[in-house]
Amino acid sequence: MAAGDFTLDEAVATFGLRFSRVPSEYMDYYWTIEQEIGTMEFPMTPGFESLIDNYSRNFDRTSEATCRTAVDFILNECLTVMKGNNVENTRPHTPKPFDNIGIHGEVSFTHTLLTTNTYLPSNTVITGRVDHGIGRVLDSRIGNATQWHKRRFHALLLLMEAKFDGSLGQVLPQLVVYLASLRQSRIQRQRDDISVHGVASDGFRYIFVKITEDGTVMESQEYDIGRGDMTKVLACMRYLLEMTANRSPARDEHDPMLRLDDNSFMNPPGDEDDV
Repeated sequence: MAAGDFTLDEAVATFGLRFSRVPSEYMDYYWTIEQEIGTMEFPMTPGFESLIDNYSRNFDRTSEATCRTAVDFILNECLTVMKGNNVENTRPHTPKPFDNIGIHGEVSFTHTLLTTNTYLPSNTVITGRVDHGIGRVLDSRIGNATQWHKRRFHALLLLMEAKFDGSLGQVLPQLVVYLASLRQSRIQRQRDDISVHGVASDGFRYIFVKITEDGTVMESQEYDIGRGDMTKVLACMRYLLEMTANRSPARDEHDPMLRLDDNSFMNPPGDEDDV
């Protein structure tokens, strides 16, 4: 079943999650991400705000392709600053957990349901293509990796779905399916922390989403970089990347390697290739 075919209610019921639309910040389902972060500051590279402003003026954002470009800009800015790639003559530094974090677009996704609370059988295979998969990149020198395509992850850490301008509400169901599948995978692999995180966006507006240990779907307020929330979006993105990158990298190395260019026609989904 395609991840995009689920409604939000179906996704919640299928994976046994807890969710309710957020009427106020006092609800359990409201993610007060700013309180977790504390300081909502981010040292942007010179000219970045001008780049985004000019992009918004020059490009028609009614297509998914152009909206994903804006997401690419945001993700690149975030990782550039985090890794210090924008600083000339940077001295060698002690490796950090996010130094080997990479981003791939259009990541093929398959997951076999472990349990289900709906009419779907427990062995149902969910398929899709994640707009942006962010994870720990596999060292090409490890094992037999040189025989594979260069698009490799040890583990997916953060998922992003981006749609065209004005369609942010359509992103959440598909993102929840991907995140819930990732959470089931972490349960199956007996991870200490089974919470998962993602981002829904139309390029300029962002909602940060997580599924907690107990299966509660939580979403943040909506941030709009067109209305002055650029720094907040980058700070939230950095927070998610740092938090997920710090989770037991050594254990992730024992996960099956993900062949991101697989598809159901060339390589039928199986246990080894499940996300």
